[in-house]
Amino acid sequence: MKNSILILFSFFNTFLLGQSSFILQGKLENFPGKELQFFFQNIPGITEIDTIHLALDGSFFYENKRLTRPQQTSIQWNNVQFNDIYIAPGFQLTLEANVVDYETLVKTRKISGIGAVINQYQFSVDTIFASDTTKWYLLSTPDLVKYAQSYFEAREALSAKMLGQPSTDPFFDYFKEVAKRNNEFLRANFLLSHFNFGNSYGTNSAEILSEFTGKDILKNLSNEKNLQSKMFLDGIVTSDYLRYMVNIDYKSNPRLREDENYLLRKAAELYSGQVKDYALTQLMIGRIYGTNSVEMLNDRLADFEPFIEEIQLPAYQTYLNQKIQDQIQKLSRIQEGELAPNFLLPDNFNVYHQLTDFQGKILYIDLWASWCAPCRAETPFLNDLIKQYEGNDQIEFISIAVRDDHTDWQNAILKDQPLSKQWYDEHRFVYSTYLLGSLPQFLIIDKVGNLAMLKAPRPSEKAKLTQVLDRLLNE
Repeated sequence: MKNSILILFSFFNTFLLGQSSFILQGKLENFPGKELQFFFQNIPGITEIDTIHLALDGSFFYENKRLTRPQQTSIQWNNVQFNDIYIAPGFQLTLEANVVDYETLVKTRKISGIGAVINQYQFSVDTIFASDTTKWYLLSTPDLVKYAQSYFEAREALSAKMLGQPSTDPFFDYFKEVAKRNNEFLRANFLLSHFNFGNSYGTNSAEILSEFTGKDILKNLSNEKNLQSKMFLDGIVTSDYLRYMVNIDYKSNPRLREDENYLLRKAAELYSGQVKDYALTQLMIGRIYGTNSVEMLNDRLADFEPFIEEIQLPAYQTYLNQKIQDQIQKLSRIQEGELAPNFLLPDNFNVYHQLTDFQGKILYIDLWASWCAPCRAETPFLNDLIKQYEGNDQIEFISIAVRDDHTDWQNAILKDQPLSKQWYDEHRFVYSTYLLGSLPQFLIIDKVGNLAMLKAPRPSEKAKLTQVLDRLLNE
């Protein structure tokens, strides 16, 4: 019955709008590529990706006739990113910007057309609050409460100013409510992140959360309206709220940490309906991406069986199965203990190298991108590691930029001054063959050219990493 209601709701939306398509057009000056990726979800959590092709002058026209649900999404290619864009059937948006760098993009972006009002509000939110450099995660609880409340009130004031008047845009009232819900979940997320970061769990934290968030927003998380909120999807349901509740349990019973599936168990306990379906699916996909062998994947799938059976909406089961098959296909091409697939790549001086040039040496390989902040945060740790092994000709450190713009890659090298060898994945072979999940990812290849570790410790995990490297060097 529930599935039928969801399907009817989707058809009802489309019928009301006369099966209207979504249109996005515009021009991006100084765009380095030929295409953008457009992400959308007709069911929350089930992502579809379209390609937007750009002309030589940066102009483009894109029409999507498959979009059935109003939502927030992202449009991106490497470091050119327009995040949290509001889209819906019937919207006809024109987007313009100079994308020579991210700062210029933020300053010059303009959006107009049907559906522009809510997006102009979002652009203003991003612009105003992007300049806030407060390290809120280091604040004391009382100071954080004050900061988060002022942040929330400033966003509410901006909402009242920009969204206070009626609009003829389709879904204006719907998205106005979504923006309000995003603000409320963001306010809760500040405190949840704070407690998770500081390991402050217990009655006091629960009381502060209840008093600060108000309206019992965290007491009815299985309300399917919450799935309309991007902040709920990104920062609450499978992230900070779930981890907050799990950490409370860990504190009362430390042995629960030994249960690799406890996040899944807790999500199944906390949520119901489609929110539960969404949470279980996303958590299992994350753990699928964390596997580095077919055997490891099969072990996890055996653990997943009772949770898969709890998913009610068939679309989530189909999507999960698709991700499982994708991972099996990728893992069948690369196996730890077997010969690492060879590749030929240019370095930052346009000299080409391949893996087989380094047989007889341990290779520690860093997969990164200039637009990936966590990747670049590892550079100082990687430099320290390289200095530690300086003079040892049995090991090489190689950084490979994947899914990156060539100019941005070179600029990042100049700015960050990495000590590792710098290669560029020009045809995306490394990206499609080796990457499992998200960046950064680190690989280790042994002296005979076999893949020793597909997901090696990060440079910031120095003790763990050096133990692995020293063992391989002594073999």
